Amino acid sequence: RAAAVIATFFILLNLLIPNIPQWTALGIGTYCAVSWAQSLYYRDPPTFAMIFQCKTLRYMGIGFPLVAFIGYGVGFWAAPYFIRVLGLSASKAGLILGLTSAVTGFFGVVLGGILGDYLRRTTVNGRLYVGLASAILMVPSAAALVLSETLMAAYIANGFYHIFSTMWLGVGASTVNDLVLPRMRAITSAFYIMMITFIGLALGPFTVGVINDVIVAGGTSAQDALGQALLWVLLASIPAAICIILAIKNLKSDEDSRLDRARAAGEVI
Repeated sequence: RAAAVIATFFILLNLLIPNIPQWTALGIGTYCAVSWAQSLYYRDPPTFAMIFQCKTLRYMGIGFPLVAFIGYGVGFWAAPYFIRVLGLSASKAGLILGLTSAVTGFFGVVLGGILGDYLRRTTVNGRLYVGLASAILMVPSAAALVLSETLMAAYIANGFYHIFSTMWLGVGASTVNDLVLPRMRAITSAFYIMMITFIGLALGPFTVGVINDVIVAGGTSAQDALGQALLWVLLASIPAAICIILAIKNLKSDEDSRLDRARAAGEVI
């Protein structure tokens, strides 16, 4: 039954946006994920309940993958944007943008972790506040990159974008682990990363490309279309921020009830 529903859904998607390899791969991945969840339900009911019946985890499983959706989308198409629109050569784009991404991305991850741990000392939501800030601040920095009129301004905006777009990585993973029992952390992290992969990596760059093609088909030049597509994809920050805010709202109660929820699901503690 699940296979039929999934196949029907992705066939309809292919009719709307024709791309057989994309939807076939994502459909197979979705079927595998559903099969894994069903297997977990029968093999380990407490772990299943702790993952899928936890409001905070459900909201995080949508919110942070949407942040990754923007991150992968803009990150993938940043180099072509520098080449097509700003006239940077491919060799310089690889060198300069590669180094920028490595350095500022490292700084963003470390900064997010430090801020998250610091704020956690005063409020249970400290780490998620950093995640929310990341989801919000990456938008103006990405917009500044697209709207920059000089190469230097675009370099600076790109650097800030990579800082803000990576600050959520550590705080998201650590919050996920705080919501389950120690024995469940690996499989819960696997579910969290899987959602990031499906929504962020599989759909982010693809969606920017689709929007770009639609804009080009409407008569806009390829250079202008790519910039507009990058701006459109930033709208995903709205549902991302809403989901993270809802996660913040439920985090304290879900953490406080962690042991009770595990016992109710059949875990022997």
